[in-house]
Amino acid sequence: GCKTVISTIPPFDFVGKDCEKWMQANDYIRNILSQKTDGFFDFAKYTSKDAPENNIAKYGGHPDIEGCSVIAKAYLKDVVL
Repeated sequence: GCKTVISTIPPFDFVGKDCEKWMQANDYIRNILSQKTDGFFDFAKYTSKDAPENNIAKYGGHPDIEGCSVIAKAYLKDVVL
């Protein structure tokens, strides 16, 4: 009776190879794993700066109050089970 929701990995100001791994992992989550769960939330979409700086955390490594509010509203809007 359980439902599963998967999300992307938020940005942590990754650079170099760490940034490449982060982008690859999120691509895999978005394109493959999201198809195998009951719900999907693109956490990185709401917590990253705009490209080309989308590897940088918009609201800090651990989201501040504004970031948490943005995330909560987006989660409630985007995740439908």
